[in-house]
Amino acid sequence: WPAGIPFPEDWFKMCRGY
Repeated sequence: WPAGIPFPEDWFKMCRGY
């Protein structure tokens, strides 16, 4: 993800398909 932006759990879940 772009630098300076905290890793969003929603994005991670979306990426995994959760």
